[in-house]
Amino acid sequence: MKTFTKNNLLVALMVFSGAASAFTGNEAHEFTVSGNLQVNPCVIDLPSTIDFGHINVDTLALSSSTSLIAGNTQVYNIQFTQCAENQMAQISVLGTGDSSDPTTLVNAATEESATNIAISFWDVGNAGKKNDVNTGSSAIYNVGQLLNDETSGSIHLQASLVRPTEAVAKPGNIAASAQINITYL
Repeated sequence: MKTFTKNNLLVALMVFSGAASAFTGNEAHEFTVSGNLQVNPCVIDLPSTIDFGHINVDTLALSSSTSLIAGNTQVYNIQFTQCAENQMAQISVLGTGDSSDPTTLVNAATEESATNIAISFWDVGNAGKKNDVNTGSSAIYNVGQLLNDETSGSIHLQASLVRPTEAVAKPGNIAASAQINITYL
């Protein structure tokens, strides 16, 4: 056991009283605050393919049509989870536009390609508004309010096979590549 002498106690008191006196009085001290506030964007799940199967070329509508023929469409569901309550998002389709109608996606099949065929996209939840490729012309959704069971909700795009011109479509293969761009607002 260590014993304190009078000198040790005096030195200890001087050290403690010196440290304490450094924080007494009316002094202003600056400090900094830092961090990064982020909106927690949604977690999304979406299919990697759209398969039209076999379509009769005689039933294709013009891309300028304002309505869809049900047999030529496939619904593309974008599933959202873990969104903030009022999270807004805009959905756009990006890809190579058809030279005759750049608001549609070109058929890029390289073997036995169908001709005069393109793919258009429609916002099902926006009264069937056409979602023009590469233009950002999409509805703005409150994806936070889409969450029907407070954990998940969907936006439905409808992909449709169309004729970009009045010319007759010729049967063949269909292939295209595109991106879905989700912009959180």
